Amino acid sequence: MRGIGVIFLVLIVSVGVSAQDKARSKDYGVVDLAELAVNPIEYEGKMVEISGEVVSINADHKLMEVFNARTKVLIVVNLDKLTEMQRRSLIKDPVHRVSVFGRLEMKGGRPVIKADNVLPLAATLIAGSK
Repeated sequence: MRGIGVIFLVLIVSVGVSAQDKARSKDYGVVDLAELAVNPIEYEGKMVEISGEVVSINADHKLMEVFNARTKVLIVVNLDKLTEMQRRSLIKDPVHRVSVFGRLEMKGGRPVIKADNVLPLAATLIAGSK
């Protein structure tokens, strides 16, 4: 009987954590980088989601530059909040395209995203048919 109670408690906690993660992901607003480049102050302090190609990661794995080819905008991403393992996986695994979730801050007049999470995006392959 005690085992059933433990299982029930674990189930309730799991559902609560899952619901919290879903709610948290809704806090991030998808931002068009062209709009961000024109008016970055409007987004200062807001939770944002951006996508783009990884251009560089500095030597201590704490800063990354992300470029969006469509909008031709380059943005700096601060990786301090990520674990060391998460930062190293960006170097170890060949990640080319990412979605970045974090808070936008202004540093020296430039927008910087303090990343809460960085997710690799799958590459889309287009094959010609012959």
